[in-house]
Amino acid sequence: MILINDMVSNTPYQPGRTARIFDLSLRIVTVALVVITTIGAFVIAISLAGRGGSYSVPSWLDGAYRVEFDDGRAIAITDGTANTYENFEIGRERDTLTGTVALRAMVEVSRDDRDSRAVVGVIVIAALAATWLAVLSLRAVVASVIAGEPFALANATRLRRLAIAILAVPVIQFVGQQALQRTFDPDLPFVPEIGIGVPSWLMLIVGLGVLALAEPFSEAARLREFEQATI
Repeated sequence: MILINDMVSNTPYQPGRTARIFDLSLRIVTVALVVITTIGAFVIAISLAGRGGSYSVPSWLDGAYRVEFDDGRAIAITDGTANTYENFEIGRERDTLTGTVALRAMVEVSRDDRDSRAVVGVIVIAALAATWLAVLSLRAVVASVIAGEPFALANATRLRRLAIAILAVPVIQFVGQQALQRTFDPDLPFVPEIGIGVPSWLMLIVGLGVLALAEPFSEAARLREFEQATI
């Protein structure tokens, strides 16, 4: 008769180096976020109270306008998507300008612009809330990985929260832009630039990708719980 003994290792789980470095990075980001939130709350309070100096909002010109040169040439921008060349040598227009013209400026928000200041404050608060949700969700996922429970059922919920935070960014950008533009002087056809330098379409793809990733985590966690219950 051959006896086979099950060998059970008592060695505690040791998280990988990458997980520990990522966890440390998120801790540093959390500390930085605490500082940014504190400073942001202080600045917003001062701004809404009508104190402090004025500040500028980066914007770009919306609508038709012309760019004229000293030699009589001109480029007319009709709808922001196409250029009309005037007095250019035929066939040489593209040698001068290869893309559409984007005229940018800084719109000043003074102390008396309480509506603009309020909108900016709401945008900052919403952006900070989304950032906090993303960081805390990601930290919880990494903590479970370090604890040896990467497929915990709670991680599926955390990944969904992370996806919501990512998907909220382009929404905040669009709604904030529309709301802030309405507080500008109607005689100034400028559209405020609100963003983090990442295209909205990319944020949507990443957010949907994380949301899709949550489903396999959820199914794996349920399967793991079922296996543990049947042992």
